[in-house]
Amino acid sequence: MSIRDGIFSGLLATALALSALSPAVQAALAPDSFAEVHGHERSIERMQALDTLVGRWALTSTEVMPDGGALQARGVRTCRWALNHTAIRCDDRFDLFGSVNGALQPVSVVDSLFYLSFNAATGLYEYTYYSPTLPELRTVPASFDTAGRVLTGSAWVTDPQGEPRLAVNESRLLGLDRIEETLTLSLPGSDERLELLEISLVRREGRVPPVLHF
Repeated sequence: MSIRDGIFSGLLATALALSALSPAVQAALAPDSFAEVHGHERSIERMQALDTLVGRWALTSTEVMPDGGALQARGVRTCRWALNHTAIRCDDRFDLFGSVNGALQPVSVVDSLFYLSFNAATGLYEYTYYSPTLPELRTVPASFDTAGRVLTGSAWVTDPQGEPRLAVNESRLLGLDRIEETLTLSLPGSDERLELLEISLVRREGRVPPVLHF
């Protein structure tokens, strides 16, 4: 199971639970208008803590496979404010050429994007991922360590054989111009990494125009 293609292919029950409720039940759970306004303001405030993400970044991605092989791809990540400053949208675009085990050659890494937002109801940040390799979007809860400047998202997923795996995405905000990310897949109750994806981001530009669509 490749991290890049299938890490969020499992059913994330917590993220999908509300969508399974009937419209009447959802309406009964909806907050009143005052709470909605308060939650909106809180989301904007909490998202400001992640303003560092906004900009255009040179991206280097290295996927380490269980057999020791490595696929390295390069590209650009563009992050901008979206949805009236309640979310940050990041688009990843990859070059046609990369390296496999150090040898330069064409690689096929699909473009993808994610939204990062704050859920005032749960008190957690949320990643929402979009990719042509995923059958449907995935939402993953995340926490932010303000002291260490580390954003951590985790979710239980299933491999192609239906076995549970723990996926953890950790983003370390190392100043204004550098971010290091690791995406790991491990067995339940084990620290052993089945797969590892490392992403290095170096800032190319600061402010970028806001996204004009969804």
